[in-house]
Amino acid sequence: MIDKPLHFDILNLEIEKMATSKVKRNPRADLTRKVLEQMKTHGTGWVKPWQGQIANGAHHNCVTGNVYTGGNVFLLWIAAEEHGFTDTRWSTYKGWESTDTPVPKGEKATAYVLTPMPTKLKDSKGKPVLDKNGDQKTGLFFRAVALWNAEQVGLEAQASEGEERTEVQRLDDVERFIGNCGADIRVKPGSPQAYYKPIADHIVLPAPEDFLGDTDTDKLRGYYGTALHELGHWTGHRSRLNRPEIYERSRENYAFEELTAEITAIYMTADLGIEHTPAPDHAQYLASWIKALENDENLFFKAAGKAQKAAAFLHGLQPNTNDAAEQAA
Repeated sequence: MIDKPLHFDILNLEIEKMATSKVKRNPRADLTRKVLEQMKTHGTGWVKPWQGQIANGAHHNCVTGNVYTGGNVFLLWIAAEEHGFTDTRWSTYKGWESTDTPVPKGEKATAYVLTPMPTKLKDSKGKPVLDKNGDQKTGLFFRAVALWNAEQVGLEAQASEGEERTEVQRLDDVERFIGNCGADIRVKPGSPQAYYKPIADHIVLPAPEDFLGDTDTDKLRGYYGTALHELGHWTGHRSRLNRPEIYERSRENYAFEELTAEITAIYMTADLGIEHTPAPDHAQYLASWIKALENDENLFFKAAGKAQKAAAFLHGLQPNTNDAAEQAA
């Protein structure tokens, strides 16, 4: 029961040649390489070096207002961390040109993201590829687009929005968020592991006090991060997003599903404003993730895309937040 494509095929990556840079960029390969470096260096804490960027809020195009999603989120977190940017606003050269703050002469792009571009499909002879109704099929190719950060064009710093919430308030928000999802979560004090059973459709978690941490707050971060990871699996049930990987037990598919759930937890902790603390048992998946990523430079983007849909699904279960689910559809 593999998800059917939305009447388009995915074509090979095409790289956009920017006027300011004639070097071809492959964001998928760049991201995979950097994630591998982090996994090999930091183990289960591979997200830690970008934690400050994650806490800055959603990276977005400040001209169009669109929020970046999927693997592009990680590309921008990494780029901002490497260049010391704290501003989450980005745009293309033409985008900045349309504002009062164009890109200064000689200023180079600091991030490249992938943008889907629709196109009419043709066969090897240049003839239109038709569907069963005789209409030409529409496909997508992905183009690498160069971006400049707001700090590069001298834009004034963003004003903080609203009142700063305390850690206790944020954790309370996470508790409500998880409760609103309506999942069957069974807390078993002393349980040696957390897991989701797709056939029974329920989640098992150890009690918060069973998690590692010097304080109750530290333990709660670990508990909620693990709960969000398992909710990532929960979204894959056939009655929800129907991800076949949660039912197939091959080593490769299982590792891919675990990566998808882990990225879902990363997105969700970022959205909810708490630090991501991976469960210690996630270390057992690192070797398989590293091997899979070394064999397929597209794998992380694929998992990030599925995780984005999982995160949007969870947001869609919250009161008055259905727009988030539509955004990632």
